[in-house]
Amino acid sequence: MWSIVILFSLLILVIIWVLLIPIVIVCDSTTNSFGVYQKGTFSVRVFVGEKIESRMRIFGFKPKQGKKDKIRVKKKKKKRKSWSPNRPRKLMQRCLKSLTLKDLIVDIDTGDVILNAKLVPAAYLINNMTHNALVNINFEGRLQFVLRMELRLYIILLALIKDLIKR
Repeated sequence: MWSIVILFSLLILVIIWVLLIPIVIVCDSTTNSFGVYQKGTFSVRVFVGEKIESRMRIFGFKPKQGKKDKIRVKKKKKKRKSWSPNRPRKLMQRCLKSLTLKDLIVDIDTGDVILNAKLVPAAYLINNMTHNALVNINFEGRLQFVLRMELRLYIILLALIKDLIKR
């Protein structure tokens, strides 16, 4: 009896952990790595180079990556319900509130000196408007893009619940 209660409470704690801890999305063009991770839960990284390499961990363990046969299932057509053009837009607005920009570094050279000179004031304005974005225009041929965003699952869950209630 007590073991079931303990297992159930651990399951509830893991669900709360997954909902409250943010999921981090990282794109880095300097190292050609792209990844998604949640501290303590999972991490997926993809490295792009001469060959594409991926690494995955779930609760600290590397899962076995075997080939599975794909099974095709025929889908039945669903009856169409009344559709409002504002519903998906409002749901997307609520879901986008779950994304927060942590770091953005853009260092570009367009190859055209005149266009680079025209982009410098725009980059200056962007740098002064935000504290977590750095936009730099260089004349040396460097290209760099680094993006780090956090995604909160509980905000998406609340948005979906609100959308289902309003139906």
